[in-house]
Amino acid sequence: FRFLEELILIHGRWNFMRMSTLVLYIFYKNAVMVLCMVIYFGETMYSGTLLFDQWVVSTFNIVSFWPITFFGFFDRCLDKDYVK
Repeated sequence: FRFLEELILIHGRWNFMRMSTLVLYIFYKNAVMVLCMVIYFGETMYSGTLLFDQWVVSTFNIVSFWPITFFGFFDRCLDKDYVK
């Protein structure tokens, strides 16, 4: 139990902040793509034609994955000394 305080207060807070940012980023990224599709479907009278090919969607997900991954690895909202 010697490391429990540091584990909960410091690493738990860092993990919570990183995970909440990740979830918001994913929702925003998908909302932008869905909004583009909804507008396109309205313009094509809901005919079922696709706006993006499947490889474009996959590439978009892979490319947009890297910025949030680097942010998650290197983000520290508060210093260890400040939290303790």
